[in-house]
Amino acid sequence: MYRAELFKEQTIAAWMHQFDVLLHHIVAQPDMAIDVLDLYTAEEKMLRAKETLEKSQANAKRIWSIKGKAQYAQTELTEEHKLTLPPTPPESGNLN
Repeated sequence: MYRAELFKEQTIAAWMHQFDVLLHHIVAQPDMAIDVLDLYTAEEKMLRAKETLEKSQANAKRIWSIKGKAQYAQTELTEEHKLTLPPTPPESGNLN
């Protein structure tokens, strides 16, 4: 039993599954310390790693997109200001 107003059913189901996986690992490796045993199956770990990689790649694309837009804006600003810069003075040996 649990307080349904505190936890979603899917959260409790996930915890129960993790507990089940942990119990299987305890039975399979009774001499192992409990803190080194997994709460996920090998398939679940692979899926989680894949999801993490996909999120990282999506974040990298977003960051590069933002960086590219910032560089473009900086280039536009620089080009715009070049038109208003005063001419460079002649070098001190060349007074033509």
